[in-house]
Amino acid sequence: LAPEQVRTPVRLFKGNVVSRAQRAFFIDSRVYGSDDGPIEGLPGGDIPCFGDGCPTCAGAEGSFVWSPMTFDRMAPLKDRKYMPTNNVFEDVYAAHIMNKFEEGRGLWAAGGSVLIKGGVFLNNYIVAAGVSDQSGACFKVTKDSPAAFTIVFQDSLFISGPLSKEFFTVYDSGIHVVNSRWVVPTGTTDKFSIAKPKPAFGGNGNPVYMEKTGPLTKFDGDSDNEHFKWALPLAQGATSVGSTITQLADFTDFAWGGANSQNWRGAYIYSTDGFGLENKQPMLVAADRAGPAKDWGTLAISVSGADSIAKYIRAYPPEFLCSDSRRYGIWCGDGIELVHCPGYVKTLSDWYKVSLAPWKA
Repeated sequence: LAPEQVRTPVRLFKGNVVSRAQRAFFIDSRVYGSDDGPIEGLPGGDIPCFGDGCPTCAGAEGSFVWSPMTFDRMAPLKDRKYMPTNNVFEDVYAAHIMNKFEEGRGLWAAGGSVLIKGGVFLNNYIVAAGVSDQSGACFKVTKDSPAAFTIVFQDSLFISGPLSKEFFTVYDSGIHVVNSRWVVPTGTTDKFSIAKPKPAFGGNGNPVYMEKTGPLTKFDGDSDNEHFKWALPLAQGATSVGSTITQLADFTDFAWGGANSQNWRGAYIYSTDGFGLENKQPMLVAADRAGPAKDWGTLAISVSGADSIAKYIRAYPPEFLCSDSRRYGIWCGDGIELVHCPGYVKTLSDWYKVSLAPWKA
C-alpha cells in the first residue's frame, strides 16, 4: 500500500475480547516499519513526530490521525480518489480495563470513525473518549449519526464496577449512543458518573448524544432483548433510578476558563427521550458554574422539552461541524462538494435540524 496504511480501513472486528488491560481498543500512537518516506517541513525536522524516528504518527503534530478511507489500491497515487469510511466492531467485550499509568479506556480513538455494535463494557475505568478526525468532519459514521460524532455505539451494554470512573468522556469527539443500556451495580465507586469531561477540557468540543438509551429495565422489551436480558440480575442490585439520575454527569474536573468564557456551555449530554425515564421528553444536562441541577449531577444544569433544548443548542453549537464557518475537516470524499456532504449545515445555529432527533427530517 506504499504510504497509504494510515488511510486503509480494517473493516470489521468481530468477537474480540480484552480483559485486565490498560486499553481495550486503541486508535492512536506511532506506526513503525512503514514504507513512508520522510515528510519535510514538520516541527521536528524531516521525519514526523518531532524527530523521534517514526515514519507516521497520530496527533496534532503536523502529521497524521487515523483516517480510514476506501480507495483503488491499484491506481497510481496521483490518480487515487478517497472516500472516508468506518471501522466496525461487532459483539466485542472489554472488561476490567484499569488505570495503571494513565487514563485506561475501553476505547480511545484519535481520529477514526468507529461503529460498535453489540458491545459489552464491564468495569472499565473509562469506556470511551476520542478526538475528532480533522480530515473528515463531514463524514457520518451511520446515516443517522451527526457528522463529526466519530464514536457510535449501537445495542451495547455498559456495566460499572469498582474500577469505573465514567462511561463517556465529554471531549472533542462527539459520541452517539443508540438503543443501548447501562447498569450501575452495588460496588461501583461513589465517584462514578455516566459522563464526565476530560480533565482540562473547556467545552470547545462535541457533546454526547443518546437515543433510546438509559438504565436497563427502563425501556419496554428489555427483558426479551438478546443484547440485554442476560444482565437483568445485575439491574436488581443497581443504584435506584427515579425521575432523575443523580450520577448522570459530574463537571468537577473542567476547565471553566476566564470570567468571560462561554465555551463550557457546549459541554452536555442530550437524550431524545429523557434517558428512558418516566416523562420520555427530550432532556439535556450541561455544565454550569452554579450547578443548580443536583438531581442530575455535579456542577450541572438541566434543560427539558424540545423547544427549550433547541434554544440552548442553537446558541452553543459543537466545535466540530460540517460547515463553511468551521475549519475542521470540511470534507466527505474526493469529488463531493461540501454542500452535498450529508452532514452539511449552512448556518451553525441550525446544526441540530440536520443532525438531532426530533428535529431532523
